[in-house]
This record gives sequence, C-alpha cells and structure tokens, in this order.
Amino acid sequence: MNKRQAKYHDKLPEIYRKNYRLGIEGKSRAKAIRSKCLDCQCQQSAEVRECTIQECALWSYRMGAGAEIATDE
Repeated sequence: MNKRQAKYHDKLPEIYRKNYRLGIEGKSRAKAIRSKCLDCQCQQSAEVRECTIQECALWSYRMGAGAEIATDE
C-alpha cells in the first residue's frame, strides 16, 4: 500500500478498512469491487444496495452479484 492509499485507509470507518486493504493488496477482487462501490456511495452500504448507476463497469458486481461469472480477461 502506498502513502496515498494508507492515508485514505486511515480515514475509512474501521469496519471497511480490512476490505479496502485486501482489495488494494490484490488479495480479493470482490473486496476491491466492494471498496470502490462504498467509496462511490460515501461508505453507505444501503446506498450500494440501492445503486442505480447501471453505466458503471462494476454495477453488475456490486453486493457480490455476478461474481460467479467474473474472469481475468
């Protein structure tokens, strides 16, 4: 994790830090997607569930949806 990422990490609510760290370190694609969705929705889980931004490249993967078809293409 670089300095900018560490600074951002330290500002996150404690409950979201582990997911962010795992995503940034490349250990979990699902956690990286979840972290980005939370970032976009100001760390509000309910807003991620209700997201209507279907133009987002990650929209079909929010809340774990579509994870079973994810590939490394």
